[in-house]
Amino acid sequence: MKQFFIILALFSLSYANAQKLKLKDGKVMIDKVHRYDLVKTKADKKGKLEKYELIDLEGQIVLSLIDTIYNYEQLPNEKMPREAYHQYKVISPTAGLTATIPYNPIMRYGKQRLKDLKKVGFFKDHIMDEEKFNAFVEKQIYFVPKTEHEKLLETNDNRKKNYKLTLEKIGPLTERKPGNISLEKITGKSKYHIKDGITTVGQFILTDTDSYRPGVLVYNGEDENIASGTIYVNPEIVNKTPKFKYDLRLNAYGKNDLEKNYKRFFHWGSNHKKPNTIYEKLEVMAQFLIHEGFL
Repeated sequence: MKQFFIILALFSLSYANAQKLKLKDGKVMIDKVHRYDLVKTKADKKGKLEKYELIDLEGQIVLSLIDTIYNYEQLPNEKMPREAYHQYKVISPTAGLTATIPYNPIMRYGKQRLKDLKKVGFFKDHIMDEEKFNAFVEKQIYFVPKTEHEKLLETNDNRKKNYKLTLEKIGPLTERKPGNISLEKITGKSKYHIKDGITTVGQFILTDTDSYRPGVLVYNGEDENIASGTIYVNPEIVNKTPKFKYDLRLNAYGKNDLEKNYKRFFHWGSNHKKPNTIYEKLEVMAQFLIHEGFL
């Protein structure tokens, strides 16, 4: 019984000493005392990107999180640059440190990052040093086989070569203003229009729809068959992360050359976002074909 009261006392003491963190109307309250402001503004002229700044009461920026867009290299059939990915630039002027972290579109993003700062001990001494900065950045990273920048460089190299090859072997790609890549199902048929922004650039025709490995034929905007493929419904789990597999036969590499025209690619899901439906899996395939310069 004595041991129970000792444990209870230690728990109560720990609870009493725990910092109370609250964000209200942009004011960061530590144990009910206003210590910082979290200011959310737009990071670009179009108002599309967001910037978060943690500012002390002397007006000094402690930490900045800036939403940043990185683009693919523009192809001749694209009327403007195509967005590749978002990342947040993390900057600590006081520590003189900069890093990048994955884009995360969750609600209350600023409040969640404040909780991470609390976990790494920043609000105990209010000093942003290299150890706390790196620990904060580490909390934002999740498992990926390649960084977004590595994938961008690889895709840029591929898409230029594939565009040129497709132009020579099949014909020109549909001109378009790049936008959100989506599908439009044709009612009553196993067909989907592939849209890049507002422009229809091709279509999918599903085959073997009842199989756990549905087949798909891919046509460009001129109704020419540019590829055939296979979708694997069930993912492989790697480091608790779903890894989805797709097979393609790309006619630009030779329609009858089964050795050269074969391409397998993977899409890494997450615990929050997985391509569960055939529609979502076809969207992934459409993104791959467009980003890689085939469609």
